[in-house]
Amino acid sequence: MNKMGIDAGATFIKLAYEEKGNLHYKRYPIQEAASLFNWMKMISPHAEVVLTGGGAGVLKNKYFPQAAVLDEFTAAASGAKILHTLHEPFLLINIGTGTSILRVEKGKAVRVSGTAMGGGTFLGLGRLLTGKASYEQLIELALEGDRTEADLLVKDVYGQDEAPLLGELSASNFAKAAFTDTISDEVKMAALVNMIAETIYLLVMAGSSQQKLPMAFIGAGALNRALQKQLKMYAKMFDFDCTFIENGEYSGAIGALYS
Repeated sequence: MNKMGIDAGATFIKLAYEEKGNLHYKRYPIQEAASLFNWMKMISPHAEVVLTGGGAGVLKNKYFPQAAVLDEFTAAASGAKILHTLHEPFLLINIGTGTSILRVEKGKAVRVSGTAMGGGTFLGLGRLLTGKASYEQLIELALEGDRTEADLLVKDVYGQDEAPLLGELSASNFAKAAFTDTISDEVKMAALVNMIAETIYLLVMAGSSQQKLPMAFIGAGALNRALQKQLKMYAKMFDFDCTFIENGEYSGAIGALYS
């Protein structure tokens, strides 16, 4: 391999490279950075490296002093368009540890909004709520739960009266939990996933500047089956064109590789 693209996030390091004309990508926990880079230097010591992501500066100083650095928004947008045909303008929603919402137009990616809610919220609050740290186990719990047992919905408030908002929207996240001690772990996780998805969509609507721009979602482990289910529900509810890009978690690394 002659060139590598590396996306250094807060939780994972994503690597993209070409070998014999084929594109390859790998993901490693940030804790395994040293062994990963020792492996890279051993198998391809002279490869050109392009870094992106929040940890790019740290990696450059520690491991790759000659590496170029590409800003993460440009890298993510470029990589997403390589992985999937996308027509500009569109909104690129990058769900990682937190979430960034980018407007991509005329080849430029500009962050229009974002939230600290994302995969880190899912794991951290999931552990606090259930005592479980396994990512897959938390996903399974969320898929089995009914969030309406914990969330107070708009239709709960208005009953049979005409509501000023869609009845399935949350009037207050987790509000019903104040009146019972029997909320299951499944319900807790379903409500948590919905809170993350609903927050993202409220910001998407603001970021679209009154236009229903097509949306493309990318993300690492944060973009799990439970979260996709809720995101698709809100896309249908608000009539947005919505795409989940396969292998989208590597968009940044791929954008760096082909920069």
